Amino acid sequence: MEFRVCVNILLLPLLLLPLLLLLLLLLLLLLLLSLLLLLLLLLLLLLLLLLLLLLLLLLLLLLLLLLLLLLLLLLLLLL
Repeated sequence: MEFRVCVNILLLPLLLLPLLLLLLLLLLLLLLLSLLLLLLLLLLLLLLLLLLLLLLLLLLLLLLLLLLLLLLLLLLLLL
C-alpha cells in the first residue's frame, strides 16, 4: 500500500508535465501575439506620423504659393 502511494506521488509530476508544457506554449503564443499587436500599433503610429508630416508639407507649400501670389500682386500694383 505504501509503495503504491509512493509510486503515485512519483507519477503525479509526470502527469502534470504535459499540462505545464501546454501552459507554457500558450503563454509563449500569447506573448508572440502581444508582440505582433505592439508591432502593428507602432506601424500604425508611424503611418499616422508620416501622414501628419505630409499634411504639414502641403500646408507649407500652400503658404508659399500664397506668399508668391501676394508678391506678384504687389508687383503688379507697383507697376
